[in-house]
Amino acid sequence: MASRLIIYNSTDTGSQILAANIALHAYPDATVKDVAAVTTGDITTYCGTTLVDATYTDIFICTTTQLAGATGLLSYDQVALMIPKMLSTRKGTVERANTCQANVTVTDIILDASASAVNDYYNGMYIVTAGTTGIQRYIKDYTGASTTCLVNTTSTAVTTTETFIVYSALDYIYQLGNTNGTTGKTACVQAWDLFYTGITYPKLVQALGGYLNVLCSGTATAVAAGTITLDATGATRGLGDRLSLAEMIVADSVANCYVYVYSATTGACQKRQITTSTVTAAVCTLASNWDITPTGTLVYRVVNHDDWRIYADVSFDLYVRAKWLDIEDQDTIDEVEKCIDQYLQLRNSYLTTGEAVAQDEDFIDNTIRKVGDFAFLTDALGIL
Repeated sequence: MASRLIIYNSTDTGSQILAANIALHAYPDATVKDVAAVTTGDITTYCGTTLVDATYTDIFICTTTQLAGATGLLSYDQVALMIPKMLSTRKGTVERANTCQANVTVTDIILDASASAVNDYYNGMYIVTAGTTGIQRYIKDYTGASTTCLVNTTSTAVTTTETFIVYSALDYIYQLGNTNGTTGKTACVQAWDLFYTGITYPKLVQALGGYLNVLCSGTATAVAAGTITLDATGATRGLGDRLSLAEMIVADSVANCYVYVYSATTGACQKRQITTSTVTAAVCTLASNWDITPTGTLVYRVVNHDDWRIYADVSFDLYVRAKWLDIEDQDTIDEVEKCIDQYLQLRNSYLTTGEAVAQDEDFIDNTIRKVGDFAFLTDALGIL
């Protein structure tokens, strides 16, 4: 019987949690692991001892993976630890397999002399050795002249008795939690593409994914009563933004569009129509002043619509994070849409962060629980 594992973090973004939900909807018999409060060391222990070798057909990682480990996240080395846990035919694409050369340091693994002579050739790949040391590591850097892979410290230096396999891709260990740097697709959109290829993204996925929904986004550089200055450098722009930076900084490129405050210390969840925008400085003049001029770090979204989608990413994010797999009833599509509409209106009416959080929690406890479980919600919103 196929064995699958879903790893998620219950304190992650709604998009990442929804990705885990989509995976579980596709494979309801999968084992689910919440790593929200698990430290780096504990995750390593979990991956190394709890998972059984040559067992899994698929592992879906819906939390962030990165070079350095942190509580509730997986480092690339911890991803590497999962390779031996996969069935022999499901480990990944083999780039090279041979025997290591002698090595005297614990941060280098020297491949065979015939390995690539091109610097950085194996960067970003994964290496597994078998023998006395038996390690699994992410390759941080590669020096072609000496065929040396730079990795995080191993317990002992790898010797010539070690054979190795370099995997260029982990085909069945899906790292869905990271936004795709090429397409800008976030976790839930990537999960949807994986499991339901060719089926139109439902509202829930599109809203939480932000994909093809947001024209431009980022952290404002200034805000006043009737203006907001967008990030014209692109330093904080979202990967899924539809407008390129060059397109955004053209005069009036976002005129007649809507900007809303995704988050701020005060003044969050307000929206205003943009009447004009300047070149380069990206100063947007608003059709009317803010009810409360936002303070603190202001994260904005610019969209070209003024319907349910304008607050959907904020609203659905909190909804999914608060209630995933913990909803009691199964209701009709009309009641689902009604709850969502009420929720969007509620979010729109709260302008201070503290009040919004308190009121949202109360609303979820008393209203959203009528929506139904995840499988029903997906069906009701036209996913399947």
